[in-house]
Amino acid sequence: IVAGQEGFIKRAYRKFTIKNKELTPGDDYAMMREVLTRRFKRLLEEDWESTEVPQLVLIDGGQGQLRVACEVLQELGVEGVTLVAISK
Repeated sequence: IVAGQEGFIKRAYRKFTIKNKELTPGDDYAMMREVLTRRFKRLLEEDWESTEVPQLVLIDGGQGQLRVACEVLQELGVEGVTLVAISK
């Protein structure tokens, strides 16, 4: 889901099907790594300046999911994006 100052930006929504057949079903960390890598690689391949780059990414999970998200952004060289994990 993507939101801006005007509300939800439905044209920017993306759904991902996990493509890596070697992943263990239920491996949240590996699935999060795949999805975030694909999403941010796509943004990096586009003109970064003209693309709506997120300022904030909310992660559904705890410290482990947040760690994976931080690793992905660091590996891709993405800066200026705030990550927040929300867990029970």
